Amino acid sequence: MHDPFRHRRHAASLTRGLAGAIMLILAPLQAVAAVPQRVRGQIESITPDHMVVNDRSGVRVDVQLAERLSVLNVQPLDRGAISVGKTMAFVTRLGRDGALRAEQVVALPDLSPESRDGGFIWDLQSGQELAIGRITAIGARADLLQLTVATRDGTKVVLVSPKVPVATVLKAARSDLKPGEAVFFTARVDSEGAVSADRVVISRDGALSAPRSANDQ
Repeated sequence: MHDPFRHRRHAASLTRGLAGAIMLILAPLQAVAAVPQRVRGQIESITPDHMVVNDRSGVRVDVQLAERLSVLNVQPLDRGAISVGKTMAFVTRLGRDGALRAEQVVALPDLSPESRDGGFIWDLQSGQELAIGRITAIGARADLLQLTVATRDGTKVVLVSPKVPVATVLKAARSDLKPGEAVFFTARVDSEGAVSADRVVISRDGALSAPRSANDQ
């Protein structure tokens, strides 16, 4: 029997299907509508849910702090903390000689070599690369430590000069965020320009103040 509404129902079905497909496409776009922005500077003032940071660029950033805020504290370690069997993260740069040279070393005791970040916020600059893995051997090249590191991407050799800062990451509390503290974090900026953060890293005593370039080491 001929159904005069069959084509109309078919068209409506196609329209609903197209609308559903568009929503699926838009959903992830809406989810990433907040643009990430790296902030690094000193805390000027803080309240339970807001923080004002004087960014290194000279801009004052007013940040909305998440209710469930994660705070990490980076503290300096002695160079002796670099030892075989330790899982560590190396912020590296290629030197003029083509060798991979560390600019920062961070001990991550609770991190498996397979993890890429362990929940830490890596403040990488242009030309820097991150290598995370377990140290399997330590040698020497002049006054440099020559480390063999087993990473998820294969074995890498990393050179570490005596000037490179070594640090560890510890869990901290919201109350540890105080005026004058050096902090960095990846903030989210929404369409209206509001800045928010759910994780903040405190860097004390120059724990992550690395040399400008591995070529200078």
